[in-house]
Amino acid sequence: ADMFSLGLTLYEAASLRSLPKNSSEDSSYQTIKKGHLPYLNNYSIQFNTLLQTMVHPSPCFRPSTSELLSDSHLNPAIAQTKAQLYMELKETKEKLQTLQMQVYD
Repeated sequence: ADMFSLGLTLYEAASLRSLPKNSSEDSSYQTIKKGHLPYLNNYSIQFNTLLQTMVHPSPCFRPSTSELLSDSHLNPAIAQTKAQLYMELKETKEKLQTLQMQVYD
């Protein structure tokens, strides 16, 4: 149920609209409960597919948290090598040091 709720929360945040909380609010509640969300045109097919899998009516077809964390679309750092991450960290530290010098000067 948590993955289902997270999928709905992500959908609401991405679409900037509220979904019905129960069937008395809106008849589309049953459609959502069946795992069908309206397609978000401003987002990629991958993101829309992810949302659909997160709200799948059967929990066994929903992704696990570890699957979400290992998804390169959601966690781009997963595809980077240690050397790339180290270089990015070094560059960020240098930028931070430059900003600190500007603040204290």
